[in-house]
Amino acid sequence: MSNFFCQQVNFLPSLSHESIELINKFYRQNITRFTCYSNVNKVTQIIGEGIRLGFGIINFNLGSELYTAFNQMLISDNIRIKSSGLGIQRSLKRIPPHTDPGRNVSLLYNIKGPAVTDFYEIDNFIPNIEYNPQDLKLKASVEMKLHKWYLFNNASIHGVKNIPDFERVAFVIHFHGIFKNFEEASANLKNLTYDR
Repeated sequence: MSNFFCQQVNFLPSLSHESIELINKFYRQNITRFTCYSNVNKVTQIIGEGIRLGFGIINFNLGSELYTAFNQMLISDNIRIKSSGLGIQRSLKRIPPHTDPGRNVSLLYNIKGPAVTDFYEIDNFIPNIEYNPQDLKLKASVEMKLHKWYLFNNASIHGVKNIPDFERVAFVIHFHGIFKNFEEASANLKNLTYDR
């Protein structure tokens, strides 16, 4: 697994069954909001507060009350880490190569549907969310398994394939403004953990 794209994080414990049920309950209650897009091939758009869509990827960023509840969930699982936000991400079918505007690095924890994420490089890189596949060079493929934490380089060009049963659902911890890039996050992630 490449040190520049995605790393499994072993020092964080797995989410408990109760926490996964809480995430699934929230997800099921909001499924209509997660699926209210018109065309998954359109560039990222925003429909409603906290919902970002594009290429079949839907991020639900948790508001302040939910952030508090889900942060307490993490603490009860002995996961104490400073973050700038929490979210739930749903990925449908196959996701073509893209970058994630506004996000450099995050922690992902798949609770449904393991998948393979391919990471690419391109000559004369410009952050965008649409790339011509012929211009890309595959640099790494990472199988992101269920119930494992992964430090993820959102700023790199990446695509998702081999999503079983149509969808993948992941719990996401964001680090907006905390780390400037993946390398800094990789070197300093342990420093964000704290005791309570």
